[in-house]
Amino acid sequence: MKSYIALGLTALARTAELTGNSGLMSWFSGHNGAAVIAGAFLLENEAMNKQSRALITTQLDNIIASNESYFVPFAKTETVALASLLELIENNCSKLSNSGHGVIYGTLALRALSVFPDMATVPMLQGLCDILEVTQVDDRARYFGCDDYSEYETRLVTTDLLSTVQRAYRMSCGDLYEDQEVDGKHYFFAGEKIHAITHAQALHNLSTLGYPVLANKGLRSLNKQLELNEQCPNGAASDKELSLNIFDGSFWGQRFKDPHSLKLVYSAVELNRYFGDDVIPVENLSRHFALLH
Repeated sequence: MKSYIALGLTALARTAELTGNSGLMSWFSGHNGAAVIAGAFLLENEAMNKQSRALITTQLDNIIASNESYFVPFAKTETVALASLLELIENNCSKLSNSGHGVIYGTLALRALSVFPDMATVPMLQGLCDILEVTQVDDRARYFGCDDYSEYETRLVTTDLLSTVQRAYRMSCGDLYEDQEVDGKHYFFAGEKIHAITHAQALHNLSTLGYPVLANKGLRSLNKQLELNEQCPNGAASDKELSLNIFDGSFWGQRFKDPHSLKLVYSAVELNRYFGDDVIPVENLSRHFALLH
């Protein structure tokens, strides 16, 4: 597990360096490192059986082999405090940007470095801070029906973290519209709902890691995201479903190529472990995985 954590952190920290530190999508390749970190934590989850762990390991190895330049280790230097990383996570909590990726990436990194503080070296922290800066460069027309979502006024601002996280999961497992082009612009309708789940879990994880004030600072952005995600085109939602047990090898044998699959399962499993099956039923992800398949 530790070796995968180190590789995932490295890939996430190298993203801005390898893709450039500007541009609307230069943060996107951070999914490679984030997926490896998420998968590494899944490997230690006692709910995963032996076959699942073996297939997850294969998926992680495939991500690493397909993106070798991202996983080149940094030179060993002294370790540093996490203050700069926490500051960038706070900046991302303070306003919605790129579906909450700055919070998602940042919290995965924070959890990893909390477990392995020896990895918090100077180049690692600098690279992580660079990518969290980049996640704040966004397309303000990314949401359907909204020319500039930075000006969107949230109707409901819930202030209780636990109830908001539960609400985010419920809203994000309902009707899904496939990612598609409308009037010449591509929208990530289903993808945005995936990230409402991973964003909500990241805020919850911030709190359990010992940063509840920071987590609560992100609630306005999460509420805003949930409302914007409900703005969908006319027409029927997708009726596709893929009902498999995410704890079993039958699921991981599907060989999902999209790195979002690892991050989504990680987030759902973590929330399920905390809240229980009645509140976070993982089988409700069946529509998401039909579209990721």
